[in-house]
Amino acid sequence: MGSGGEGGAVTRDEALATALFAALSAVPGPTLRRGGALTEDIGPEGLVNMVDGAPQELEERLGGAREMAVEHEIEIGVAVADDAARAAALDALVAALAAAVLADAPLAALADHVRVHPLRDRADIGQPGAAAIRTATLPVELLYETGVNPLEA
Repeated sequence: MGSGGEGGAVTRDEALATALFAALSAVPGPTLRRGGALTEDIGPEGLVNMVDGAPQELEERLGGAREMAVEHEIEIGVAVADDAARAAALDALVAALAAAVLADAPLAALADHVRVHPLRDRADIGQPGAAAIRTATLPVELLYETGVNPLEA
């Protein structure tokens, strides 16, 4: 989601995505991008590509009242191209990314809950004349409350 509202105010979802990108940038080494598809041009330290998802409204019962919440899932595409050690390199990079996300105070201040889910979509992609690429997706779920359901207030 981009900015919206009068005067170009930044939405909470954009602020969360920006904070997540900043947390990912704290991990030294890999090339970091926001949006787009993974390319075959992967640097020696890997490539991390943050792809923003569409926020979804949820209803949750918290403390006896039904509250509205927003779930914002962002996919972190991770790729490494070290032929001999790509499995270990991917695991190390993912562990560093997850630790950076979970330890980021500005991100935690914006979201009520930050969840890093297990890797999905692991794949090895062969490249003619080059090292194979190992890729995976690291889903990050950001949840925040928006207040009491207005229909029950």
